[in-house]
Amino acid sequence: WYFTAHLTLKCNFNCDYCIQKFEDHSKKIINHYEELTTDQWIKGLLNFQAPFLVLSGGEVTLRNDSAIIASYVAQNFGHIEIGTNLSKDPQKLINEIVLSEHKNIVIGTSFHPNQMNTKMFLLHVKKILDSPVQLNTVAIVDTFDGKGAEAYEQLLKLGIPKLSLNPYQGIYEGKVYPKEMEEYSDGKNIKKVNCKTTIICISPDGSIYNCSHNIYIHSTNVLGN
Repeated sequence: WYFTAHLTLKCNFNCDYCIQKFEDHSKKIINHYEELTTDQWIKGLLNFQAPFLVLSGGEVTLRNDSAIIASYVAQNFGHIEIGTNLSKDPQKLINEIVLSEHKNIVIGTSFHPNQMNTKMFLLHVKKILDSPVQLNTVAIVDTFDGKGAEAYEQLLKLGIPKLSLNPYQGIYEGKVYPKEMEEYSDGKNIKKVNCKTTIICISPDGSIYNCSHNIYIHSTNVLGN
């Protein structure tokens, strides 16, 4: 089991398949939480210990404090992954992680071909690979124009250990993908399932949920704070 701390839901991308827009894929992401401050995140996370912590978003680099938070709580977690879409030059993030001297802080990223130039993404990935900081995971969204698969092939040559090409999930030109999800796309054919989670999810305001989905819909099913 592990923790995911959603420092923010703000994002500089507007992917039409984003899970935050599950009810209406035409909407832009709205951050409907009052975000914790840097000090509040540090004090809160120091109450926990776990093998793994993900600092996630939204896009965490919009806050400029993910590496600071990670460095102050690093001793409580086996590994800490800062998840970013790498739209920003990662050099500042790299410098902050190196300065912290914590070897268990790593970077994870995802590539969204319709939101970012492939050449720029590869440039930012190589900058991390050439640094002392570990690039832990790279997830690529497969798109219908082939850009995702093309980037995947180029990244394979770089020897990234945790590299995945994920199928498109969402609405494209009025059609739902994958097709087996079409009957649920209008929100009317929802079925209840028994869900067992291995993730403890923390929303931007410090509320604790058993599922990221409940954070995105601002559910009242809160476990604590």
